[in-house]
Amino acid sequence: MADLQSILKYITSHYPNTNRLSRFRLIKILYLADWRSALIRNKQITSLKWTLGECGLQPNQDIQVPDKRGFISFMDYPSLTVQEKEILDHAIKTSSQKNWTDFTSIVYSTYPILKQNSDEDKELNLIQLARLYNAMKDEQLRKDKTLFDTDIGIHPDPPSLNK
Repeated sequence: MADLQSILKYITSHYPNTNRLSRFRLIKILYLADWRSALIRNKQITSLKWTLGECGLQPNQDIQVPDKRGFISFMDYPSLTVQEKEILDHAIKTSSQKNWTDFTSIVYSTYPILKQNSDEDKELNLIQLARLYNAMKDEQLRKDKTLFDTDIGIHPDPPSLNK
């Protein structure tokens, strides 16, 4: 797992419009990065524990947007691997291209949140949920080769629309 401060600095320095990067948007970007990392690598990118309850999606640590003064946008992030940067870039792109309503709709339509069926605060085990999700996805792909996979991209052999 990468260092949380390096991740926060990376997101802040690579976010296209830092005026739109609120604490709440940053938290959701971190969640999406953790979820994508769990799906792809079977481990989170951060060490955060995520809870869903009455107050919405919450990490177990206080997250604040770092002050951009004091670090440079082209600085190197030695604690982040190339794959971790790609995961963060995907979460940044997903967030930056959406208004708040559309972005939160994406976050709250992810499998871990939809799977949560309790009103009480409950920790989301992203690794376990990613395994369940990937197993269901693999089973569905075996049944329907034309399945559109929103987590990875379009199925490599999409059906022709001109038939």
